[in-house]
Amino acid sequence: MFLNSRGEVCEATNANLFFVRDGRWYTPAVECGLLPGTVRQRVCEMHRAVEAHIRPDDLGDFDACYATNSLMGVRPVAVLGEARFSIEEPNRL
Repeated sequence: MFLNSRGEVCEATNANLFFVRDGRWYTPAVECGLLPGTVRQRVCEMHRAVEAHIRPDDLGDFDACYATNSLMGVRPVAVLGEARFSIEEPNRL
């Protein structure tokens, strides 16, 4: 997981990140310094994802996490830092 100079979550080494809380999808905002991938754009549109400024301390507040890129598509993430997530497959992708 990469953080920007303000300590905000940006992305993984080769993937964009999404977080889910109470059925709502969130992703780090583009202005955090991430590379806006094509799969990220599609997931943002499909799930009406909220672009947010997410800090590592916030990760425990989320129910699920997904990594996305054009090679692997959308994959659940079980652990990110000290946060643990449900690893269910997304139901609409």
